Amino acid sequence: MTGAVRKKLKILVPAVLLMIAAFSLTVFAAGYVYDDAGLFYETDLTELQTQANELSGKTGWDVLVVTTSDAQGKTAAAYADDYYDSIGGENGVLYLVDMDNGELYISTAGAAVDYLTDNRIATMLDSAINDAYDGNFYQAVSDEISMTDSYYQAGIPNTNERATSILT
Repeated sequence: MTGAVRKKLKILVPAVLLMIAAFSLTVFAAGYVYDDAGLFYETDLTELQTQANELSGKTGWDVLVVTTSDAQGKTAAAYADDYYDSIGGENGVLYLVDMDNGELYISTAGAAVDYLTDNRIATMLDSAINDAYDGNFYQAVSDEISMTDSYYQAGIPNTNERATSILT
């Protein structure tokens, strides 16, 4: 091997290894639907998966839809937060349909907290609850995802609770 080839290899090999390492550490946000309670038809699952992936693509957040008929003795809030933590999520939203506690719940983390304020989440849940009471869980969750997209496009509200508490 000539000296010039060795010199190029000394530069090229570490650069390639660095690129491989950086790529392997990259976390890709995605949308997932976990229908553990069996509430959705196959077509519903496909559509919710599409909506979750589209929202994830726009926001860079993890977007999860979870249904359960066994909250393991936890409140809906604790179940949703624990579920999100168990997948290693740091930036995203989880929409829970908790049949055990009879509740809808939305959990947020990272940047999603800034966009989905308590007031916005309350509005989303108020909008979805009638569909849930009627047994149309697909429509309830689909509407929550659509409203999240709208709130994301509207931006972080001026009256953001988290930003206000950080600044004061």
